[in-house]
Amino acid sequence: MGNFSDALAALADLTVDGVAMSFAAADVPSEVDSALLPALLVMPTERDKNQFGGRLFSGRGDGLAMVTLGETGAVYTAEITHLLLVSPEGRGTTPRAGLATLADLTDAYFAALRADVRLGGALKYPPRVQVEIGMTTYGAGRYLAAAFRHIWTLGI
Repeated sequence: MGNFSDALAALADLTVDGVAMSFAAADVPSEVDSALLPALLVMPTERDKNQFGGRLFSGRGDGLAMVTLGETGAVYTAEITHLLLVSPEGRGTTPRAGLATLADLTDAYFAALRADVRLGGALKYPPRVQVEIGMTTYGAGRYLAAAFRHIWTLGI
């Protein structure tokens, strides 16, 4: 496997306290059974532009670049979304009501990422991660969710 495949696999294997299920990119279901929530889904492709305010292809990385600070070799960047579905809408879940649970899961997520910040060595540098929290549509349902948007730097 290459660095990108290795990083995707390591992200899917990230063990986050409080998360019931984690889906690798190849195994992401079209619908998620509420019995499997909270669940993490590795989303290596752009999400629908209407979800979380959408950014269809608008937040591009640096692409191919040469590293010049004492290192050799070329690197590239990739943007990956790790989607955390917490609970379905309509079960007493609103962004305000679920904020404590979402905060705890977000803290647990970053604790797990800190334990393997370079994803088993697949990443050249630790990722930059932005978090978006709110209600999102996935499949036929709406969920209280957090989108962890990773920007990875990988060596070629």
